[in-house]
Amino acid sequence: MADTKIYQEGNKGFLIYEFSGDGYATSATAIRGLISLEGTVSQTESKTAADDDIAYLIRRSPVTIEGTITFVGLSADDYKAFLGAITDQKGAIVYGENTAKQIGFVFLNTEHNISDEGIDTQSENAHVFYNATFSLPNITTTTIAEDDTTIRPFELSFTANPRILTADDDKEHKITYACVNSATDSENFNYLIGKGGEGTDYKMYIPSFKTV
Repeated sequence: MADTKIYQEGNKGFLIYEFSGDGYATSATAIRGLISLEGTVSQTESKTAADDDIAYLIRRSPVTIEGTITFVGLSADDYKAFLGAITDQKGAIVYGENTAKQIGFVFLNTEHNISDEGIDTQSENAHVFYNATFSLPNITTTTIAEDDTTIRPFELSFTANPRILTADDDKEHKITYACVNSATDSENFNYLIGKGGEGTDYKMYIPSFKTV
């Protein structure tokens, strides 16, 4: 058996989608300056005893993911894409609305697959989140000294919840997250990131399920 080594590195290509129910994005906004993403996956489990089996029936709740995305900087348009902030008549960005903006987002990183002969095969992973809400970044600033190169990172807290999607088996599925690889699933990867288009045909990837 081949001693294959796999690792991932780098973050790039962050896209926000205005998600529609049929899987097509009404618009896509590219956000530059992605540094990192950290997310904690949560899922509760309950067990029902029956027939002298303490785990006769096991049920799990839909997956949620909470975490932080860090950028090196955000423009006014970026804030609008993340938060749905409004602009007043004089052009100021105003925050404080009670309704959270629900969006989908995707970011890419590089996957390395190194064979036992040392051949490094690279591909791209598209990490897809289907129903996320974001909060304003905390405000932390400091005076810069003459020899200081400190920059302000923008850390946005997010919560990713499931979205109910109807797949090709005509059943409803609760989908929170998906990972699409450019080598093993090139057709769906290219569909997802809108390759060959002019930035107007980005689409959210809808997982396929076999009809039983």
